[in-house]
Amino acid sequence: MDDVGNPQDENDFQPPEGLFFDELSRIKIIEPEKQNKTEKLGEECKAFIDQLDNFQGIVGGFVKLADKLGKGVEAEKMKAIGARAACDSLSKKRESEEQLLLSLIAEKRAQLERLEVEQDALQRVIQDQEGFISTHVMNK
Repeated sequence: MDDVGNPQDENDFQPPEGLFFDELSRIKIIEPEKQNKTEKLGEECKAFIDQLDNFQGIVGGFVKLADKLGKGVEAEKMKAIGARAACDSLSKKRESEEQLLLSLIAEKRAQLERLEVEQDALQRVIQDQEGFISTHVMNK
């Protein structure tokens, strides 16, 4: 460089501080190394965003699948509740029928006892009448 700050040789030229030249001799305000790192970071960010979008798609699929399975489970749960209610109802109906039959059996037993007592009484009456007839007919 000469005394004024002009380069004596083209290869001696130093750009002012804060200005840089790339490989195509374009003026840049960021150091080429930082520019490369920035571009690499941008590419990594884009790749990360793509991966994140892919992940969100997968998670969305899992959520849809979980919702579908949850609805299926809920439907089966409602079927099971209905079946249990029907079973309980059938059980109560059978208990009611059993009680009805037991009371009918008790009523028939009581009727049988009354009829047996009545039969015994009628048997005694028949015996008494036959005895009376045989005694009076023989005495005549």
